[in-house]
Amino acid sequence: MIVNDYKNTLIQKALDASNPIAVPTETVYGLAARISDEAAIQNIFKIKKRPLFDPLIVHIGTVEQARKLAFEWDEIHEFLAETYWPGPITFILKKNTELVSDMITSNFDTVGLRMPDHKLTISLINEITGPIAAPSANPFKKTSSTCAEQVERYFGSELIILDGGECKGGIESSIIQINNDEIKILRKGLIDINQLKNKLLSKFDTQFKVIDETQKLLENSPGLFKEHYKPKIPLISVFSPTKLDFAEDKSTKLIKLNEDPFIVSRTIYSQLSKLNNNYEKCVLILPKSKDELINDKNAYLWEAIIDRITKASDEIIE
Repeated sequence: MIVNDYKNTLIQKALDASNPIAVPTETVYGLAARISDEAAIQNIFKIKKRPLFDPLIVHIGTVEQARKLAFEWDEIHEFLAETYWPGPITFILKKNTELVSDMITSNFDTVGLRMPDHKLTISLINEITGPIAAPSANPFKKTSSTCAEQVERYFGSELIILDGGECKGGIESSIIQINNDEIKILRKGLIDINQLKNKLLSKFDTQFKVIDETQKLLENSPGLFKEHYKPKIPLISVFSPTKLDFAEDKSTKLIKLNEDPFIVSRTIYSQLSKLNNNYEKCVLILPKSKDELINDKNAYLWEAIIDRITKASDEIIE
């Protein structure tokens, strides 16, 4: 059931019964439960059909909550939190084992923390729930939800869904881990990590190195499976429009992506989620070649989009 008020009694009843609820963020909708309720956390994995070895991100409402949940919280993280939170970036940190269960982190000693940039969910966390574990509100490996209606199509009307409108970002948060002078990128997203590095250089006397680990399929970070974000029908992605040999007909749906990556990030999941069995396949057409996109002025965002498209595709044509 879709509700608009975070104080709605149905939300409280669901949480008290250890039933996850869906919440909006600026990236995608999340399937949420209190971090203190292990039965509810187990239900997240069950409802999503998510393997227990895939850890969950914890969403907080204040920086003080992050300080309590992290075993190590230094001046670098304080600076980045002040600079980027609320916002679409997750930090991987050593966890406080007394407050963050092994169920949430899949037995790892680290936890992903972020503060979502959505007033409804921030208010829910700070006034009703406390910190919440909230992976994307979709079945495991399927296309993420960017509106309440999409969540309801996945899980039905029994799930309580807090409607916060369309997600303005549209793809999952960037995930980074900082170890000494290394900034490890574990998942690409809406944050320009080179810009982040420059902000750190302006504040700290450290020559930070950016290390891309998104292809290593690290176990302590969500969203790193080779196949993910899958629509209902086979997806063919074409990165060289000149090689296009497809036409839209009764069996093939064509989707031509905009040249503006900010529009693409907001709309890509919505477009994929609307695909249905009326078509045998979908052909997704990128506006330029892959090399041109990753040399674009917004290359960091195109790289994040390409990451999602690649994992969602059954075939890539370059």
